[in-house]
Amino acid sequence: MTKRKNKEFVISDESRNSFGFKILTSGIMLEKFIRNPVMFYNHDRQSGVIGRWENIHIKNKKLLATPVFDEADELGKKIAQKVESGFIRAASIGIEILNIDEMGKTVLSCELIECSICDVPSNENALMLYQDGEQVSDQKVYANLNLIKNKIPMKDKDVKRIIEALGLDPDATIDDIISAITALSGESPNQIVENAIKMNVVKAYEKSGLLKMAKTDFQSFATYLHDRKIKYLEEVRSFSTELINKAVRDGRLPYPVNSKRGKAFWYAALENDFEGGKFVLENLTKRTVLSDMIKGFGQGVDSNEWTLDDYRKKAPHKLAADPALYQRLLEEDKISKQNK
Repeated sequence: MTKRKNKEFVISDESRNSFGFKILTSGIMLEKFIRNPVMFYNHDRQSGVIGRWENIHIKNKKLLATPVFDEADELGKKIAQKVESGFIRAASIGIEILNIDEMGKTVLSCELIECSICDVPSNENALMLYQDGEQVSDQKVYANLNLIKNKIPMKDKDVKRIIEALGLDPDATIDDIISAITALSGESPNQIVENAIKMNVVKAYEKSGLLKMAKTDFQSFATYLHDRKIKYLEEVRSFSTELINKAVRDGRLPYPVNSKRGKAFWYAALENDFEGGKFVLENLTKRTVLSDMIKGFGQGVDSNEWTLDDYRKKAPHKLAADPALYQRLLEEDKISKQNK
């Protein structure tokens, strides 16, 4: 690595950049960068580090630094020669925004992540944004960064750029923009509709109309589906109460399954899959109670050889219902006792 006598670079000042905002030099946090002052070419991390920065300091609201190129690296050596010969004279910083003013026009504080030698001036045309240490090149993500930090809409050309990047109508409101950005990090409208269909909140034939609504007015789309889901869950709750109570009365949900916690489980199961839960509930085995055992005892069993004592023990209701049978068994019982 050869240290050339390069002139200082102005790596940032307070002029407005290509994203439409300016960066307060006093708000640039340098501590982490100074510990590892890496230099890339045009923010290309894939090509690797081509050098480092030294003598990093602030003067007259400008952030200055001196490049030291890694001439053992082929690209580093090539760029060093172009800088020395005056063909490249610009640098560009890569920052992570920490705080921005309400109008989205001034970055009040940021973390300096890296600084690159660039072939275009940094403040006029080049700036690399970072989020959680990763490069942000998508205009949509930049819009997200700004709107997260600002609760009011930006103005004029900034708002127009955000609206265009999000594919919204020119007259989109700030609510439309926020809804669209929220959708970017969550489920797509198609996924939202598919899940609603699976839950039986909406029918499959409604899908195309709902997707059209999402494209033209995402806020109305989200509100409509939310209201439909609430109405569906209210209906399911009503039917579920009837099904659960009937299962309890029939003895298909004995305690503790019919306790408060047990019922909560069945409500949740029916909300998630009403038809499946209904099928299971209606086909649960009814518990056997003592009165049923007495009434049904002996049914399906050959009773031709039963004595009076057998009937008295196993099926007394049959004796009460059949006087002739009782009289025959009584006579047989007398004869049996006489023969003993």
